[in-house]
Amino acid sequence: MAENMIPTWELGNNPNLYNPQLERNFDLIIMGLDDLTNPLTGTAWDNGKESITISCQNLNEPAETTGTVSHVYQNTEVKFSNGRTTFGDITATVRDLVGADAYGIFKELKRRASNAQTGEAGEPSDYMFNCYVIDRKASTKMINRIRKYSYCFVSEIGGRTHSRDGDNIATFSVTIKTSLMTDESVE
Repeated sequence: MAENMIPTWELGNNPNLYNPQLERNFDLIIMGLDDLTNPLTGTAWDNGKESITISCQNLNEPAETTGTVSHVYQNTEVKFSNGRTTFGDITATVRDLVGADAYGIFKELKRRASNAQTGEAGEPSDYMFNCYVIDRKASTKMINRIRKYSYCFVSEIGGRTHSRDGDNIATFSVTIKTSLMTDESVE
């Protein structure tokens, strides 16, 4: 029987070599917010810096899809890559922390892309940003993986949740459109 076994690379059955990547160890960092101002006050947000780390309850990274070209050959369809990759959306449930005003920041980013009151669309240089999703190793602050998403913008903001039951943190959902993803090196 051993002579007929197919050699395999076991990725999950050796706890001495591998640890699971825990879902809870991640950060979402949005870059390029240094000129973002609060439309209600006309001043910069206290936390409006060059970048901001968002407090997310959960985050779903976008799917990466390669397009196809089909060719009919002898009663079958053969598919080839068309060499074009597209990226889906980042969706997140954001914690609405008192004083941080993440909801206001995302509303302003969305308003810059599409202003519902005036019907105007903004210039891409005013509303597009880059963001990073960082995975951290279990029980440490060491970085495991960094993905950079480029040419992003906020396309949807869900309403805040409210409830008189318990002491749950208020949250809202956000959808971020992405155009390009690159893996950054971790040293």
